[in-house]
Amino acid sequence: MLRKYISGLLFLLFSFGFLNAQKQYVTWTYSQKKISADEFELSFKAKIEPTWHLYSQIESIGETVPLPTIFEFDKSKDYKLIGKTSEPKPIEHAEPVFDNAVMRYFENTATSNKNKSLNRQTFCCERNN
Repeated sequence: MLRKYISGLLFLLFSFGFLNAQKQYVTWTYSQKKISADEFELSFKAKIEPTWHLYSQIESIGETVPLPTIFEFDKSKDYKLIGKTSEPKPIEHAEPVFDNAVMRYFENTATSNKNKSLNRQTFCCERNN
């Protein structure tokens, strides 16, 4: 009887942990704006759940800090990336959990922009979730 009780309790604990791990705390949307005949600005907007942070692309200062947010674009002959992906000024805060390292992050929302130039007339964006 005790074995069934413990097994059931362990199953419930692991089930809740598994379900909790799949929650998305940051959801992304994107848009594009035509700047010229062959240049577009891509805009990526992150909606961040309350009490959660999205780390900046700028690395935090310290020895043991979380990895920064990275934007990667597939290489293609169809377009050329222009400059770096931009972002607004992040919040900077010393974090005791990381030996008071200065964390750079966003709360609630964050928007990043990237320009690209097209090498052909038609272009399609693909979204990976």
